[in-house]
Amino acid sequence: MAAHCADLTQLRFNATVPLQQLGQWTARPKGNNPAQAALSAARQTALHRYTVRHAGVLVSELARPALCLNLPLPAHARFAWSPGEPGYLSLRQLLRHRPMGPVADRNIHVCKDPDVVAIAADRLGATRAPLVCTDGMPTAAQRIVLGQLAAACGHLHYHGDYDWPGIGIGNFVMRTWNARPWGFGAADYRAATARAPTRPHGLEAARVKAVWDAELAAVMNAHGFAVAEEAVVACLLDDLGSPVAQ
Repeated sequence: MAAHCADLTQLRFNATVPLQQLGQWTARPKGNNPAQAALSAARQTALHRYTVRHAGVLVSELARPALCLNLPLPAHARFAWSPGEPGYLSLRQLLRHRPMGPVADRNIHVCKDPDVVAIAADRLGATRAPLVCTDGMPTAAQRIVLGQLAAACGHLHYHGDYDWPGIGIGNFVMRTWNARPWGFGAADYRAATARAPTRPHGLEAARVKAVWDAELAAVMNAHGFAVAEEAVVACLLDDLGSPVAQ
């Protein structure tokens, strides 16, 4: 058992540097030059393939695919979404086909909970803003999707859970892909607490500062309880359904 645990620890360590490199290589290119963006995209695809296949990282191409809704596909795509239905993009698809359509200057909403995607599909259908789910902390497929969208000059907007792990995930997404908060600030938390159940889950003692809102951690600490993302799904759907979100 001890040897098995040591092997798992080494595997996690071996995966850390390449996955961090993936995040750096999928950073938004400077400027709005289309030729520069196209060259950057081509370089990123080659670097992704090299890292995953040749750097000695054991990453399944089919594990933890990225859950998406209404993402535009390029004209040459080898597969198609069912309109208004959630779909998955595997690491294999992302590395081989780069299946992103034009997203420059479009708003791309990013959530943490898969239930938000399911509810959005049921209630909003195919005509609303694209939505991507991290399903917790983004792993390889989610990181590449977000990186490709950011590199293509899409505007990412993130929402997650109002708890300390949720703030930590938010910090990672905001810093890595220059995302903006999606109804995920101190004022939004105060409004969410008014709709929370009578016996909410309490917050742990450790506090995590939100890089996008200096007041949020203090307000959460003062109220003392967490609010799960699905508890505010009605507000998120209102945002997705707004013409401004498109």
